[in-house]
Amino acid sequence: MPLSEIQEVPKESLILLSGPPGAGKTTFCHQVVLNNVAAESPIIFVTTEQSPSSILGRLKEKGMGEPAPGVINFVDAFTETVGLACTQRPDTVYASCADLNSLSMAATKLKEGIGQQGVLLAFDSLTSPYLFCGAEITRFMRLFLSKFAAEGNSVVALIDEGCGKEEELGAMMSIADGIIKMEMKENSRTINVVKHPKVRPTKIEIPLGRTESERIGVKYLFDNDLFDVPGTRQYIKAWRHGDEATLRRDSGDYVNLFWPNLAQWSGMLWDPKRFPKLKYDLNKEDASALKEMVSKFFPWHLRLLFKLMFQNPSKVKDMKKMMNYFITYLKQERSGIVEYLEDISRTGEHYFRIYENFDCSAFENVGFAMAAYVPSNIAGMCEGVGKESGEWNAIETKCIGLGDPYCEFKVVQGTIDELKDSLVAADNTVIEKIHNRLMDRLIGFMLNGNPLVDRPRLGSDIHLHAVGHA
Repeated sequence: MPLSEIQEVPKESLILLSGPPGAGKTTFCHQVVLNNVAAESPIIFVTTEQSPSSILGRLKEKGMGEPAPGVINFVDAFTETVGLACTQRPDTVYASCADLNSLSMAATKLKEGIGQQGVLLAFDSLTSPYLFCGAEITRFMRLFLSKFAAEGNSVVALIDEGCGKEEELGAMMSIADGIIKMEMKENSRTINVVKHPKVRPTKIEIPLGRTESERIGVKYLFDNDLFDVPGTRQYIKAWRHGDEATLRRDSGDYVNLFWPNLAQWSGMLWDPKRFPKLKYDLNKEDASALKEMVSKFFPWHLRLLFKLMFQNPSKVKDMKKMMNYFITYLKQERSGIVEYLEDISRTGEHYFRIYENFDCSAFENVGFAMAAYVPSNIAGMCEGVGKESGEWNAIETKCIGLGDPYCEFKVVQGTIDELKDSLVAADNTVIEKIHNRLMDRLIGFMLNGNPLVDRPRLGSDIHLHAVGHA
């Protein structure tokens, strides 16, 4: 089925486009807008994550000429929300992501000014208003977006998967006339048409190329000589200019998680006394650079959004916002399926659960708490995001390696008395168990073709980023 069929939103229809951050939702939305510009059909573009001038710049980069007067109109819910000064534009009405009434009033004002039906309302995206207003966004969809569409217009609205509760996302989907899910795979993006007023359910595979943010980040690394290891500059240069989705062109960016585990626990065999603390410190220090990384690698509008979303990790509501994005990333990386335990968390002390944690897979009940990557990473992120909040630390309270069905850990603002003891090396009996598990897996794979490691939902592979930590 041609992609163009679903990039034309039918009249009297509300299409909800969902997917993880970076899955291509905004690119899809821009193409819908470009189609309407070419047809000189009026558009109201609600922008919550970029300024109107940035949107116009992106559209022009994709081939848009000078639109006819009155074709593109903006509800700017970005500028005021992030505290910037508003510049009056004849095609723009300002609103706030924190005030759903202001959004509906702004769009209604523009629609009345257009004075005709057949208007496309492109809402990019519902994520920021949802983070401010919670379940009220469902009521907004029912009372405003659906009504707007029913009056002879069309609506496409974007939402990030993982930004909130599944039942609330389900309620949003139940309101929509059409649902299109964007998914990321190793070498492609998948557009999954779940339901649509004029198209049968189907899936479309699209080869995945570099995103603009990736190009900006790699350009910074390369141009500023941050990679000076022999051969690395050439490698980064090839990646920067390549169209492939992966770092490794032929074999892809995912490997069986046995190999990073072999690398990590060989370190334990090499220096068992220092190894647990070395791993903890390294992962924590790496993640604490998050804020600096964003300030260097990302364009200004994403830096502002980052500042807006990640304010004070001490508070439960802010940690929840931060984790909505990080948990999605960890699942895409296949490091584990992480849940933030909001009900038992409190200011300065947060609790998490991990299913299928890659550190611990294949090491069930060896008598040692194995998780080193995710807990210390989150502690480091808290230090990096909220530098004014001081030191953060993390410790496991349950672990697959201790015989539990999943891992749990807490992240605390300040010190943890029992952390020092938990980072003391395992005794010789535990080290021998770990060694034997590794050798049994490797020999079984080499001699009999047995699976190295596999997990029920996430499978056997993990992204190279986690391998780099190993």
